[in-house]
Amino acid sequence: MPKVSWSFNINEKNHIIELEHGYFTGKRKITVDGRVILAKTNFKDFGSVHDFEIESQKFRVSIKSKFLNWHYFFEAIRI
Repeated sequence: MPKVSWSFNINEKNHIIELEHGYFTGKRKITVDGRVILAKTNFKDFGSVHDFEIESQKFRVSIKSKFLNWHYFFEAIRI
């Protein structure tokens, strides 16, 4: 199961986002600073989008499939 992580700063405080994705099982787990914010399984895995907040700022982790490859993205959401 691949594990991807991103690190960034908000107000001089470092945050770490980790994504574990079981591309055969459909399992996914997202942690923010070691705290699990999502743990679920999609039995038919076509990818997914997960929004969450850190210090009142909105972020998104996306899991996208392109043929036989999986791509993982982390982005800030601007409103």
